[in-house]
Amino acid sequence: MRSEKSKKGNKNNKAKRNVQTVGKAPGRQSKEEIISEEELENRIAISGDIRLYLTMHLRIFIDGYFHHPKKKKLINLAQYIYDQKVLYIHKHGGYKLMELSSIHAELAALKKSVEEEYMKEKKEKREQAEKLKSKY
Repeated sequence: MRSEKSKKGNKNNKAKRNVQTVGKAPGRQSKEEIISEEELENRIAISGDIRLYLTMHLRIFIDGYFHHPKKKKLINLAQYIYDQKVLYIHKHGGYKLMELSSIHAELAALKKSVEEEYMKEKKEKREQAEKLKSKY
């Protein structure tokens, strides 16, 4: 049986767990460098509002022109964009490469609105093409 000293919420146990997890925490920190604006200009990079760039890739994704060896998933598109290493965000007076998780989150947030807008555009273009065909 348990004694009162070995209760689940015991301070000693919590301290042990904290000590064990502290060793893992530094590896999770991002080791990305922060570069200056001059260095950013020397690289092929995009900074500022990245929504247009992501919207372009989402349209390609929606049309089915994005091919990936595994599956056609948004995370694979995010990985592809991340691997290009062109998206930088303003951070601490410099610029930092945008992380994969941030790219994936932005894509997920934009997907629905971009998809609706893009499908509307395609429908309007089809209707205009049909009107032109019917005139001739």
